[in-house]
Amino acid sequence: MSKNFVFSFNKKNKRTRSATEIFQDTLQLVMHNDILSIEFNLVEDRKGYGAQFVPVDELEQVSAILVNARDNGIANETEQLSTAQILKKSLIETEKGEIRFKTEDTKGKKPTVCKDQGDFNEFVDTFMSVLPAMQSEIQRVQGELSKMKATDSDTEE
Repeated sequence: MSKNFVFSFNKKNKRTRSATEIFQDTLQLVMHNDILSIEFNLVEDRKGYGAQFVPVDELEQVSAILVNARDNGIANETEQLSTAQILKKSLIETEKGEIRFKTEDTKGKKPTVCKDQGDFNEFVDTFMSVLPAMQSEIQRVQGELSKMKATDSDTEE
C-alpha cells in the first residue's frame, strides 16, 4: 500500500492536494496532435478542468511567461486591461489568412480585419509613418485642453 493512502468515511470532506503535488504525479512526456509535448494537470475532481499540453519547442517561452506571472502578478479576470494588452491578446491570424484585432475588451466588441499579412504589414507601416504627426497634433491639443482647464478654474474662483 502506498504511504500516501488516505481513506475518509466523510465523502463531503475530500482531501485536496496542492497543484504541485498533482503536477508531480501527472507530469509526462507525450505525443499530442503528433507533437512531442509535456502533459500535466493541476487539479483533480473538478469538472471542466483538464490536462494541459505544452509542445517541447515552446517550453522555454511558456516557462518565461509563468515566471513573469509569479514575479510580477497576474491580471484579475475583472481587471481592466490596457489597450495594448487587449491588442496583444486579440491579435490573431484566421484560417483564411485574415489578421484580426481589437482595442477594446467590451463584450460583443467586434474586431477589425486586414485581408492578409501583407495588408496588415502595410497598415502598420502607414501607422508608423503618420505616428510623428499624430504625436505632434496630440501635444498641441493637450496644450489647448490644459489652457481651457486653467481658464475654467480661474473663472470658478
